[in-house]
Amino acid sequence: MKRLYPLKPQTKKGNLNPNAEDRPLLKVPQYEGNPGWLLLTHSDDGEPLALFADRHENVTAIHMVLDERLFSDTALRVVRIGPSRFIVYDIRYLNGTNVFDKYNYETRKNLVTELLDEFHQRDLVAMEFPEDVPEWVYPLRGYEYYDEKPGSLGVFLPVKE
Repeated sequence: MKRLYPLKPQTKKGNLNPNAEDRPLLKVPQYEGNPGWLLLTHSDDGEPLALFADRHENVTAIHMVLDERLFSDTALRVVRIGPSRFIVYDIRYLNGTNVFDKYNYETRKNLVTELLDEFHQRDLVAMEFPEDVPEWVYPLRGYEYYDEKPGSLGVFLPVKE
């Protein structure tokens, strides 16, 4: 999957120019945790397989209740905040289709929200969204800012420099 669907950063650390016309419109909190990718694919035997790959490329199998139709090479950008708890930030690929380059952040966010609301059960693994996590429960790393352009990188600004 890594060879067919390269996973690149979807945010960059930077500065925002508050006077710029193209300044980002969406502000998303980013929490402390182990950032990485939740990869939904199939094993060699054709069985659905969920893997968490962190930024150091350590891969862990995840057991979850999720509709099998999403396991055709889907990649979700997540932060792992517990052994069975993930914050879902974005989607890169949906069943082998690069949705990052096609849609802006808000559209991708709505897409992944609809998919998880429809197909995800929290029985084994909880997948949540940043707006569902109370800021007083988990430490805040900073904020991600997004514009309306499809395929554009978000800008990350830390809370503390």
